Amino acid sequence: ARLRVFRCRARDAAGPWRVMERHRLGSQSFLPLAGAACLILVARGQDAPDPATLAAFVSAPGQGWTLAPGTW
Repeated sequence: ARLRVFRCRARDAAGPWRVMERHRLGSQSFLPLAGAACLILVARGQDAPDPATLAAFVSAPGQGWTLAPGTW
């Protein structure tokens, strides 16, 4: 297991959203250290995100989440 800490700034939930990333071989977990709610955008797809599978979720303040391998 590896642990990395990233500092991120909030963005407007309305977008625009230009980039999605995928970790093909491993899961990825997130835990907001400031206890803020977060907008989570995910999709399926092999070489690129499939727009038909795009889903959005809002996490509760302080709630963490884990993305399965291959999730955009």
